Amino acid sequence: VAGRASITIEDVSIRRASSEGGEVMRVTGRGFSNGVECAFGSNRVKARIINEKELTCIVPSVTMEGALRPAPLTVRNGDIVSSSVAFYYYASVERKGRLPIDTFPLGEPASVRIELESPLGALC
Repeated sequence: VAGRASITIEDVSIRRASSEGGEVMRVTGRGFSNGVECAFGSNRVKARIINEKELTCIVPSVTMEGALRPAPLTVRNGDIVSSSVAFYYYASVERKGRLPIDTFPLGEPASVRIELESPLGALC
């Protein structure tokens, strides 16, 4: 419809997040105004407008079965909806581990390196 406002997503700061949510996503684009929301699939959250071309959203948590869940991202304001951008949740994995206290010499600086496997291999 001619003259109708539109919303466009040009870039997002993250394309995937843990199913626990909580990460801040920065979205750049056009047409952002008061009342705009980010929709991660069917989960909507209020957006914080930085200006007409930038906003931030907190990624909501989701319940998952399996390791990966697509949740196309859209920005919406009422019935005005942007085209979707690919976004994925990966399953949050609780990792527990303990290092014995005698692993490090007492009274001296210690350097620790911990490597964890990515839950999605090359996607992460």
